[in-house]
Amino acid sequence: MPETEAPADPWSALLPGQELVPSYLTSRFAAQYRVIVDVLLAEQDTSLTGLSYDEVAAGGV
Repeated sequence: MPETEAPADPWSALLPGQELVPSYLTSRFAAQYRVIVDVLLAEQDTSLTGLSYDEVAAGGV
């Protein structure tokens, strides 16, 4: 192996394909994505399904 080549990545055989960088984290819309994620996380415990956790645990409406 010539010294100019980078060493082979041991994961490349298990995870073939291009490594994709999540560009949505660095795009000009990153702040909007972050707001959406923050709102979804805040509502996750109460009503993403339209029912609270307690209502789901009790068997619905």
